[in-house]
Amino acid sequence: MGWNGSGTVNRTDGTRSGASVWTDALAADEDVNAQDHDTHDEDLADAIENCVAKDGQNTPTANLPMGGYKHTGAASATADGQYVIFDQFAWTDWTPTLTPGGSMTYTSTTVNLAKYCRINDIVYFRLDFTGTIGGTPNNTMTFSLPVTATTDGVALTVNVTDNGSIVAGSGTYAAATLYDLYRYDSAVYTAGTVSFRVHGFYAAA
Repeated sequence: MGWNGSGTVNRTDGTRSGASVWTDALAADEDVNAQDHDTHDEDLADAIENCVAKDGQNTPTANLPMGGYKHTGAASATADGQYVIFDQFAWTDWTPTLTPGGSMTYTSTTVNLAKYCRINDIVYFRLDFTGTIGGTPNNTMTFSLPVTATTDGVALTVNVTDNGSIVAGSGTYAAATLYDLYRYDSAVYTAGTVSFRVHGFYAAA
């Protein structure tokens, strides 16, 4: 019979079944019977052929329920038709470089959050930082991207808290690894505590 449809392989010679087929045949004073052996061995062959070969010689013919278990040791997906593994969705920390525009200074900087996730050529990122504006206020704050971008730019959402006032922000592609942040009204940042909260995505080079 081979596989019984519920995950069990049953041995049989066509007359006797179970783990002691040949012992039972001997007890029944049966001689070696070619037909019995062929029936038994064909069952084993059928059972083996119904397994998925680890070297890729065959493929599943139905959905494979995992019973709550996982595939482990899989590589990252690189093409259509491949499944994405957990690592490709995991967020990775990065240390951004923050550069104030003009002669403005930005000191006592605290990076509250800087994480990114890359899936194939798309990079998702989140950045939240706070510091103190000094010097001559300017309208530009530049931050470094975690992965080199294409010239297509970055789609992002920016919130700026300028000395307690929350204003919308905007951004402009500065270079393959740099992005400029502005107040949406294009006004200069004011001296004091200014925070930036940015999230977005872009195509990696």
